[in-house]
Amino acid sequence: MKKIVKKLIAPFVALVYYNLALSQVMPKESELSMNIISDDFFWTESSKNVEYRKHGDIGFFYPYDLPDAHGEALALFRAYNTPINNGFSIIAIDDPNKSLKAIKGRAKFSGSDIDQTKDTLIIAAHYVKSTDSLLIANLNKGLIPDKAALLKLSEPLAQFESFYLNLAAPINITEEKYMVIQLIIKSGSDDNYYYGKSNAVIDHLHFSSVTNN
Repeated sequence: MKKIVKKLIAPFVALVYYNLALSQVMPKESELSMNIISDDFFWTESSKNVEYRKHGDIGFFYPYDLPDAHGEALALFRAYNTPINNGFSIIAIDDPNKSLKAIKGRAKFSGSDIDQTKDTLIIAAHYVKSTDSLLIANLNKGLIPDKAALLKLSEPLAQFESFYLNLAAPINITEEKYMVIQLIIKSGSDDNYYYGKSNAVIDHLHFSSVTNN
């Protein structure tokens, strides 16, 4: 599998729900379907996964197509040879009248295979002005800026559970034209020789947005 996992189905689909009790001057909320494996998006593994895969080791992103998934889903893996594994997607926000309110989806998480150790699944999202080399270098390292919205899961989830990640408004909507989403699994082990293993699945990832009148 290549470093970049290409999404193989369907673009954004806007599903607009009108609340008739609201005044017409109120913003309209809608769900934007972000199929996690679709032609519109690229999910990029951290650069170290290139070497892992060259040597037949496990990468980070894999398609997940078991029947318990509701939509397009992605499996994430962190093997024993690294304390952190991660990947990201950079999404162009091309409608200045549409404010992204939240990221929604479902997740399940194995937790660490080491007793008394808590691994952490992290979903982070933030706006950026450009996709320069410094940004990519930081994303490859799994660095998360202070301004990012964060969701952390440390307890194992054997079945899918829904999640909701509130997004902060961009500081300058005319300049911050990209949304970065990071998916990270961190080991809770302090053993430098064996970090344990853990995996997760992210399903039906999508935006909730507000259209400004």
